[in-house]
Amino acid sequence: MKTIASVLAIMLVIIAAKVIGNFSGKQIATENTKDLQSTHNEKLKWFVNEFAVNNINYHYPIKINEEMYLINKSIIDEDRSMFVLENYRLNAPATASPIEIKAAEESTREQVRNIFCESLQERERLFTGYSSVGIIQKITDANGKLLFNIKIEKSQCI
Repeated sequence: MKTIASVLAIMLVIIAAKVIGNFSGKQIATENTKDLQSTHNEKLKWFVNEFAVNNINYHYPIKINEEMYLINKSIIDEDRSMFVLENYRLNAPATASPIEIKAAEESTREQVRNIFCESLQERERLFTGYSSVGIIQKITDANGKLLFNIKIEKSQCI
């Protein structure tokens, strides 16, 4: 009888050790996955900051054309997505009608979306995950009045 009790006790210890080991292993694997994802997000943010936002070759403001300057760029985190915010300023106060501003917004949105979507493969080749970093363009007039915002992300590409 003692032998059976000893065997059962050993089996219970082995089963308990297995259950605890499996639980701990899953917990460690989950934590390691979170750490890897967190580390990749940190590296992606570093890459975007160094090469897209604070590139040593950029000296703000950057003249885009006779009417517009790129004032600065920054990184914005929204929910679980990352965006590069580009602030543009027109050289003159906006005198266009709301209809003209809306038409300019739609035209600009289409141009930015096309450029962004065409560059997805190149962006991903530069850094894994970079294609998922969206763009927000904020256009203001010379007085700082917001004319419109454009937000483009990977999900808008067909």
